[in-house]
Amino acid sequence: MSTTSVKETVSSLMKQIKVTDYRQQSKVKFPLLPALFAIVIAWCCNCKNAVEVSDFLSAKKKYLAQIIEGLSEEESMSHDTVLRLLKMVKISELHDFLTEFANRLANNQKETRCLSLDGQTPRAMIYEAEKGEKSPKDRRQYNKLYYVTLYDSTNKISLAQDEVQDKENENKSCVRLLQMFSLSGCVVTADALNTQRSVADAIINQDGEYCLALKGNHEKLQKAVMNAFVLKITKVIRQYHAKLIRLLYLKIRIILKGKIERGGYGQNL
Repeated sequence: MSTTSVKETVSSLMKQIKVTDYRQQSKVKFPLLPALFAIVIAWCCNCKNAVEVSDFLSAKKKYLAQIIEGLSEEESMSHDTVLRLLKMVKISELHDFLTEFANRLANNQKETRCLSLDGQTPRAMIYEAEKGEKSPKDRRQYNKLYYVTLYDSTNKISLAQDEVQDKENENKSCVRLLQMFSLSGCVVTADALNTQRSVADAIINQDGEYCLALKGNHEKLQKAVMNAFVLKITKVIRQYHAKLIRLLYLKIRIILKGKIERGGYGQNL
């Protein structure tokens, strides 16, 4: 993609995204929206912390200034500035910003994309048992955050996350995430926990395709699929077995015919 087309894409996206800047505008050195775009581009280039983001922006500031309107090519953001800018943005606004950015980035590709649905609890957090529980056997009794992520395996980027609310399972979060995107040209994968009719319907409604895991939690469906595969495989094996027998028979006839012509055998086949 040329620099001009990238600049046009970024400019179009900047007009659609709204982020509230609570700073005194007279003292602003780095406009918030252009700075956020630069930071997200650094994340997409595998910068994992504020120091790496700052180093990346410093090294690429001339190019970034060409594609991001309002970003200075003279000034460099320190890692403290990067952290400060991220902290002042509302979580909801940052989520919408990242979702729209990732969606536009991914949809620019024409090849088939593989999207993965999975739920997880952040490992970096320490969870305590609820009041009155010393060591509950069921870990769901802990107060903990639980998210479902829609991950673009083709572009290696998370498109969106949804928090699993109290008294609901992953399936509802999966449906909410899938309804956010057009899935045309995408194959969505999920584990057996999310192999549900509601998830499959949501994928189909968004013009996508799916490849879902199947285990014993859907016993009847699992047996039906296994039987279908067994019948199909058996039929294919029989077909190839019959072809193989015919080929061997023809090969033997050719060998014997050659020996007869050379006088090796005294009678015709």
